[in-house]
Amino acid sequence: MAGNLYPRPSSLEEIEGATLKFGLDSISGSRVAVIDGNQLLAAIMFLQGASVFTAAGTEFWYGADQWPDYPRLRCNNINVEAFGEITQNSTWDEGLYYSKLKLKIDYAVSKFEEDDSKNDPEDITFCTQSLDYGVEVLSIPTKVGPEQDPLTARKDITTNVRLPTITYTLELPKVRRPKWQTYQDCCGKVNSTKIFGGAAETVLFDGPKAGRTVTLLGDKAYKVTFKFVYQPRGWNNSLNPDTLKWEPAVDKTNGNRKRYETANLRTLFS
Repeated sequence: MAGNLYPRPSSLEEIEGATLKFGLDSISGSRVAVIDGNQLLAAIMFLQGASVFTAAGTEFWYGADQWPDYPRLRCNNINVEAFGEITQNSTWDEGLYYSKLKLKIDYAVSKFEEDDSKNDPEDITFCTQSLDYGVEVLSIPTKVGPEQDPLTARKDITTNVRLPTITYTLELPKVRRPKWQTYQDCCGKVNSTKIFGGAAETVLFDGPKAGRTVTLLGDKAYKVTFKFVYQPRGWNNSLNPDTLKWEPAVDKTNGNRKRYETANLRTLFS
């Protein structure tokens, strides 16, 4: 799908001033046009097109205006200048209103393709991932003394053990319809299957963060960020102070309830 999604404004007219720039590995250009002041937003929509999102957050960009004879050159920026006469007296709060506006329209080779082919996906950001290292400090009772001494003769002390953790942050820049119920269902739970290379019950979903954005042309989407904490010993295991081994931790009453429930964390972003 290519070309313009929106109707061409009736007053949009190209004037002199077009330029093309060729580099060793790039090409760019600009065109100059004038537009009636009351058709500015219609012209921007005609030239820039619009983005479309899947339910998972993948973005597809359609309808950017193409340079004549160079279809891979597409509109990526528009500068607007006052042009023509001021049509009415106005106050500072209202601002000046010009009968005509001049548009400097920049064109470049896009980082996306207006193509529905699954074998040629858009080179746009679907998600970003990062990780950071942290540490937990666990105080445990131990004994110290020469190995040849009886255990009862050794000294009781409290030792601090450093337990490294890894925090994964996954961000979906644009999500049209966030899966709120899934976020709530998975919050505070650990992975039921392997994820991010971590075995089952080693990755804890520490919660989501979401914020909504609205573009000038009215496109609405959320930026959703997920935080996961990896603990290689397993979130449902505890250190036995007598053996210094990591063992399953369950409730004292029945012995069948774990500290953390499990969930398929992949449903958060699939």
